[in-house]
Amino acid sequence: MPQPLFITFEGGEAAGKSTQTRLIAVYLAWQGYTVTRVAEPGSTRLGSRVRRLVKYGPMSITPLAETMLFLAARTQLVEEVINPALARGEAVVSDRFADSTLAYQGYGRGLDVADLRRLNDIATGGLLPDLTVLLDMPVEASVQRRKPRDTDRFESELPGENDRASDQSFHEKVRQGFLSLAQQAPEKWLVVDATLPRREVSRLIRARVSNL
Repeated sequence: MPQPLFITFEGGEAAGKSTQTRLIAVYLAWQGYTVTRVAEPGSTRLGSRVRRLVKYGPMSITPLAETMLFLAARTQLVEEVINPALARGEAVVSDRFADSTLAYQGYGRGLDVADLRRLNDIATGGLLPDLTVLLDMPVEASVQRRKPRDTDRFESELPGENDRASDQSFHEKVRQGFLSLAQQAPEKWLVVDATLPRREVSRLIRARVSNL
């Protein structure tokens, strides 16, 4: 039986996380794994409600309230889905996890990153991924990939196609936050240029995952 494996995917808006989580799940199944795919916030009843509220709700939400909602959904996901799957020896592939809170609410919104780490640790029970894949791309490329009809609250904070994304924009801060996190623990992260062709991105990810 394969050893349990937990892989998370991070990155900015429209970086291709959903596509690559699907492709790596197929690869892991070929390697003999039973694979559980999850997405944050979501994959539980509570998570789905938090997703609708935070991403599409009509009211304004403070950065701290936003954080607490994400943490509640994460706690439910870990206890209800991720930990049981790992206990069964499965591979779990997650579209976002705890590092999104550090990048978006910490580096992006300006909350204290050390405090967020402690809150993440409580919410996840100390669970850490075996590998985190960062699909990195410039903010300008995210703007070009965005589908306006599907814009959620976070995507709406991207600059318009005719605007210049300043170095201080929210999404640029988020991107730099992810890159900083990856630099702090390179043995646990794989940074991939998400502007590369989809097959090349997938090949690079499979090569790293195969070493696990």
